[in-house]
Amino acid sequence: MTDSGIARWLWMRHHGRTPEPREVAELQRRFLATLGAALATAPHRFAAIEGAATIFHHLRSEGWRVALATGGWRASATVKLRAAGLGVSDVPMACADDAESREDIVRLAWQKAEAHAGAPFRRVVSVGDAPWDVRTAQSLGLPFVGIGGGVVADRLRTAGADTILPHLRDGSAVLAALTAASIPSPRTPA
Repeated sequence: MTDSGIARWLWMRHHGRTPEPREVAELQRRFLATLGAALATAPHRFAAIEGAATIFHHLRSEGWRVALATGGWRASATVKLRAAGLGVSDVPMACADDAESREDIVRLAWQKAEAHAGAPFRRVVSVGDAPWDVRTAQSLGLPFVGIGGGVVADRLRTAGADTILPHLRDGSAVLAALTAASIPSPRTPA
């Protein structure tokens, strides 16, 4: 479930072959136009998770390094981040332009963050809001903190997340979750 993977799958299904770079560029252009139209008509759909706008600064002030790993293409991720009011131009980021699998994207974000810091990290924690984020953390052996309430929290829990916060507003709670987080384990149906 990355923009690159979805584009390749759709192209294969409809054209029987992988898309050429110019065709991917055209898909991205059309997707960005659609995204821009959605932003103009429904900006509320681009709202950040509560506390996201200030959490990066808080984490850095407490000695944590931050990187972004997204299954979106860089251009669409940038539109969404800006629309949500998140100034993250100085945050290392890996996206679907860099790799197709979520595991590879997370690994690359991690590598970029360590290169940016100039040293390897003692602890790396993945944070996400979807079941595929939980599965990626499981696959990579990373502790995981889920973000979401209600149905989202239920989905994260079902996927194997043990540490889940409803939002990012409380910096102390986020730090405690990052410290306590464990590697998710798959749940077996009852």
